[in-house]
Amino acid sequence: MSSGGFPTASVRDDATDSADAQEILVTMRDALHRVRGLPTLNYQRSNSGYSGFIDKLRELSEASVAIKAAVGVLLNSATQINSLPPELLGYIFSAYATDEVRHGPAYFRPFKIPSARASILLTEVCKHWRDVALSTPSLWSGIVCGGKDRTPYNRYVRLSRSSALRVKVNGDAETTAELFRDQPSRIRHLLMLDISENWTRRREPRDLLAVVAPDLLSCTLELRYWPRGAIPEHSFLLFNGQAPDLRELVIHNARIVPLDSFPSLTHLMLYDIQGTPSLPHLLQLLHRCPKLQEVCLRSVREIAQLPAASEQQQIVTLPHLRRISLLIQSSCWLLSYIEIPSTCLVRLDNVTLNELSKLPQLPICHQLSADRLTRLGVFSGSTSPIIQGWTTEFNIELSDPDTKCGLFLSIAAPPSTSRTALGAAATDAFTGNPLFGNVAVLWAVRHPTSFVLSLPVLRALPSLTMLGILFHERTRIADLAVTLSAKDDGSVICPQLSALCVENCKDTEQFESIRQIVQSRAQPGRSLRLRRLAIGCAEPLRAHALALQEHVDGLIVRTRLDLLPPEEWREDPECPDKGNWPDWDYFQNKDHAR
Repeated sequence: MSSGGFPTASVRDDATDSADAQEILVTMRDALHRVRGLPTLNYQRSNSGYSGFIDKLRELSEASVAIKAAVGVLLNSATQINSLPPELLGYIFSAYATDEVRHGPAYFRPFKIPSARASILLTEVCKHWRDVALSTPSLWSGIVCGGKDRTPYNRYVRLSRSSALRVKVNGDAETTAELFRDQPSRIRHLLMLDISENWTRRREPRDLLAVVAPDLLSCTLELRYWPRGAIPEHSFLLFNGQAPDLRELVIHNARIVPLDSFPSLTHLMLYDIQGTPSLPHLLQLLHRCPKLQEVCLRSVREIAQLPAASEQQQIVTLPHLRRISLLIQSSCWLLSYIEIPSTCLVRLDNVTLNELSKLPQLPICHQLSADRLTRLGVFSGSTSPIIQGWTTEFNIELSDPDTKCGLFLSIAAPPSTSRTALGAAATDAFTGNPLFGNVAVLWAVRHPTSFVLSLPVLRALPSLTMLGILFHERTRIADLAVTLSAKDDGSVICPQLSALCVENCKDTEQFESIRQIVQSRAQPGRSLRLRRLAIGCAEPLRAHALALQEHVDGLIVRTRLDLLPPEEWREDPECPDKGNWPDWDYFQNKDHAR
C-alpha cells in the first residue's frame, strides 16, 4: 500500500481491479434502475417548471456517454492486438489500409496503393491507434492525382516522411506535374491511367515519365487514348531513353512499344497491343532488357508481315527468364529467336497446325530440360483464339511436376479443320521430338483422345508409365485396344505402362477396349500386368469393371472419379502423378500482385 492508502499501479492485481469494476457495475445497475423509475415528461410538463429536471437529465446523459467512452478505452487497451509492438501493429495497419486498384479485365494484376481514407479511419479508433498510425510512414505513402480526395498531396508527403511514394495518376495533370517536380526521387511506384479524363490532351505523359524515370521501380500504364492519331512505327521513347532502376513495366492497351533501355527490368507485360504489332520491334525490346524474369506479350491484332527468311534476326539471350507467355500470332517465330534457360515455363498461344507440325525444329526443343518434362496433358481447348473466326482445338501441356517448368501450346485452326489434319499435325509434333522422350504420365482428355491415342503418338512416348483417359460422348477412339494391347509375338506399345485411369466410360464399346488392354497385358510370362487401374463408369458397367480385379494389382471402380488421378494414387509415394499442374495463366497467379 502507498502512504496515501491506495494501491499504486505497480502493485495492483487482477483481483483488486475486478473488485473495483464489480463495485462500479453494481452502482451503475442501481443507477439504471433509479433512472427507469423517474417520471416520464410530456410537452406540457416540460414547460411548467421542470427545466431544472431536464437540465439534470441532460447532464446524466453526458455522464453516461463519458462513462461509455472511458470503459471503451479500458476495453481497447486490454485487447490482445494492442499488446503487440507498435512496429508490428503498423505492419498490420498497412496491410488493412492497402487497396488493390484493378483496371482492365478482372484477371489483370492489381496495383497496390495505401488508402488515405482507410488510414484516417484507423486514427479515429483510439489514441494508441492514432499514435501508431501517424508514426507509420507507409500508411501515408499513397497519393492519388485526379480522384475524389482533394487533400493537398503535401500533407501525405509530410506524413510519409522518407518512404517511397506510390502514385496513381487518373487526371489533374497540373497537380501531377507539380508533384513530379517536387518529389521526383521519392516516386518509386507509378500507375498512370487515362481512361475517361482525357488529361493526356493537356499534358504529354512522356514529359512526366522522364522526370521520375531515374528512380522509378515499377510502372503501370493504361493510356487508352494516347498517343492520338496514326502510329506508323508503333514505337518511341517513353522514359527519355532509359529507366535504369525500373524492375516492372506493365503497359495495358499498349499503343506503343518503348524504345528505351531497361538494364534492370525483371517483369515486362505488354497487354492488348494495338495497331499492327511488329515482331522484330518486340524482339529488339527484349534485347534491351537483359535481366528479364517474366514476360507476357498479348495482342489480338494481326501482326505485321514477318521478315523474309534471308533477313537475319539477332538472337536474344535471357539467362534469368523464369516464365514467358507469348499470346500473339506467330508466337513460334518470335520464340525461335529467344534463348531461354532450361527450367523456364513457356506458353505459346494461337499455334497453327503448320507451326505445330514444325515444333521439333524449334530451338526450345533442345533448350528445355527434357529429362525433367515427365507430365503431358492434351486437353480440349478452353481459351478464346486470337484469330477471329478460328477455334482453339486443343492444348498441349508438358511440364515438370516438381519445378513447374515446361511448355504450353494452344492450338488454333479454322472450324472446318478435319480430325485427320489435327492428328497429322500432332503426329509430326511428337515424332522425333526430344521434348517427349521422358514423358511418364499422359492425360488425354475429351476431343483430342481421338488422335492422341494413336500408334504414332504413343510410339513417341517410350517412357510412359501412367495413362489417363477422359472419354467424350461424341468421340470414338479407333483401334484403341489394338494399339495398347500386347501382341501375340510379345511386342507392345508403351511397355512400361503400369497405371491406367479411365473416366466417363459410358458405353460397352469403350469398356471393351479397356478390358482387352488389361487382359492382354496380364497374360502370364509377359511382365506387363498393370499395377493400378481406376475406372469411372456408368452403373450398368460396374459389375463388368469389378471383374477385372484378377488382372490388376489394385482396382478402383466408381461411377465418377472426382479426382484425376484418384486420391488413393496421389497418396502413394511411388505414383508419378500427384495432380499438380503449373499455373500457365500469367494473370491469375496471385504471386504476381505486387
